[in-house]
Amino acid sequence: MNSLNYINCQLSVIPESIGNLKFLRLLDLRENQLTSLPSTILKLKNLDKLDLRLNHHFKRPDWFNELEERSCTIFY
Repeated sequence: MNSLNYINCQLSVIPESIGNLKFLRLLDLRENQLTSLPSTILKLKNLDKLDLRLNHHFKRPDWFNELEERSCTIFY
């Protein structure tokens, strides 16, 4: 599985270029300092799982609905 794991890395920002990882299936961003994500994540057509748990100030964007409609499981 093509995955990217940045667990507990104190990240506060994810770059827009994340959308270029076309074959990414799992994006694990647990336990960081994220408050938002770039909408370029919508370009990740193969994304099956997005994990944002324990990002205590994260605000769910409206475009998450589109990911969920594509059967992407989102944990936050």
